[in-house]
Amino acid sequence: MKDVMIVDSFKHDILHRLRLIIVYKEIGVRKSRLGFASAFYLMSIAWMSLPASAAIIGDPSVDPGWTAIGSSTDSNLYVDGTGAFQATIYTTAFNLSAGSPLISTTGGFDWNAGDVIVGVGGVMVQTADLTYGGGADEFGVSHTGSTSARIVVKYGSSGATWTAPGTGSLANGGVGSIILGTPSYDFYPADSGTLIVPDSSPLEQSTVNTTTPISGLVGRVVTNWTGASGSMTLNGYESFMDLTLLQAQYPSATAALGNPFVMDLQRGTGAYQDSLGALPSSVPEPNLAAFGVFFALAALSRRRITSQSTQSPHRGRRANLCTPSLPIPSCL
Repeated sequence: MKDVMIVDSFKHDILHRLRLIIVYKEIGVRKSRLGFASAFYLMSIAWMSLPASAAIIGDPSVDPGWTAIGSSTDSNLYVDGTGAFQATIYTTAFNLSAGSPLISTTGGFDWNAGDVIVGVGGVMVQTADLTYGGGADEFGVSHTGSTSARIVVKYGSSGATWTAPGTGSLANGGVGSIILGTPSYDFYPADSGTLIVPDSSPLEQSTVNTTTPISGLVGRVVTNWTGASGSMTLNGYESFMDLTLLQAQYPSATAALGNPFVMDLQRGTGAYQDSLGALPSSVPEPNLAAFGVFFALAALSRRRITSQSTQSPHRGRRANLCTPSLPIPSCL
């Protein structure tokens, strides 16, 4: 909720600035540096960039911009696997903002402002097949309370043949499909909210029968944990992929907005559950209702200026600049 409050506070600040801009227009400060073009820019920042620049905690039911598509065990989503897992699956797509924690230049795989980002996430409902024994990660390091859970996402081509039920193999995603996954025991309570690279054998389906290694740096994964200290469990997860970066680094990759994906929850290399979904077909448009309000206020402001100019013999004089109802000095 803290992140949501930050977002709302920022929007309130932007609206306050817009009110001031309109006041300046009304009182005749027509050469103000903050004209309507600047106001439009501020509005764009407020309603287009905030979901992509807010803090990321790893719970898609709380982080802004995510949409639930159903349960991993729903008949229209469940593909295969006997793992005793269940999660509400979420998806997202957005243009990366300059203020986002996803911005990165690691290893020359740059996540830049304006890149198209897609994401698949989940909120755990059942985790019976997961273990929390603090096993060693891929570097041989053990972490207190770490889980055997692996978060694996397969991003398919437009011609993917995955079905529910069916098979969730990467080959069925079609040529150019991508798999990004995390190793066992990479996630533990102390790194809740920390972005990591899904570097467990990332691959591209290069032909019908072969795969080619790629870099996991085109992706990021973050988890969220819940419970009392000493007995915390995995609560949520979010897996991101930079589509712009992927297509620049691997032009033959066919993952794209609107394409199918398979969410593969795993316990190490043992029990697993594959579920089917589709990425958003487009990046959401800005809040058009908010823009409508802004332009309505702008039109009202212009109308008032015209009215004042025809009724007052003191147009433009400082004596007419009193605005006692607004939270700024009563007279400028």
